Amino acid sequence: MMAVAPLWFSIPAFIATVAALGLAGLLLWKDRSSPFNRAVASVLFATCLIHLGNGLGLVDGPHALAWRRLALLAELSQAVALLYVALNLMTVTFSVVDAGVRWRAHAIAALAGVFAVFACSDLVFVMEAFDSGSRVMKLGPLGHVVYVFLLLSWALGIAQLESILRVIRDSLRYRLKFVLIGLGALASFQIYQASHLLLLSFWAEGNVLIGSFTTLISLGLVTFGLGRSRWREVRAKVSVSPRA
Repeated sequence: MMAVAPLWFSIPAFIATVAALGLAGLLLWKDRSSPFNRAVASVLFATCLIHLGNGLGLVDGPHALAWRRLALLAELSQAVALLYVALNLMTVTFSVVDAGVRWRAHAIAALAGVFAVFACSDLVFVMEAFDSGSRVMKLGPLGHVVYVFLLLSWALGIAQLESILRVIRDSLRYRLKFVLIGLGALASFQIYQASHLLLLSFWAEGNVLIGSFTTLISLGLVTFGLGRSRWREVRAKVSVSPRA
């Protein structure tokens, strides 16, 4: 039987929601024409919805199942958006993008769309009540399939980000290293959470607190990476010329 998490667990979730939304808005405000910025902002916006759903699920107990389903839709979006971050970065960095990479991203996006159709049904998540009055949120008949798909999608996204980080030139690596590490950390926790769900078959509300703090640390890395890049540009502009 699942223990009920304290309501204060929702506070870090709402802080992570605001932080992810603010950083996504900042990226779009800086350069919304950049495909890479839009892809990263999509990951952050999906992260925002994940924590919004998790936080509201703790506060609004009678509708916890509906909020968990909202978070699941956001998880599907986040996994797809992470692949498109890698795809857009490959397009900018390399002259030719492997057709297999592009095909995999599109195929995973299509499968995520199919699973999203069933996300709001009892096929993925179902609420089971006990005689004592307590309730537990469990995976439905299709739930294991969805979370195996998500686990593999996040793992593929991390692998692609790592491969890009290894081969890009030093100047670009300096600018993107902490951004990509932060995004990878977001996906790494999602892999942990999906593994936990697949192992135990029920939703652990304690993951809301752990996930919120992990997200805040990851967003801090992304923010540091963006600020680090900006500081280098400013430093380069004010440097003394060799002639002087």
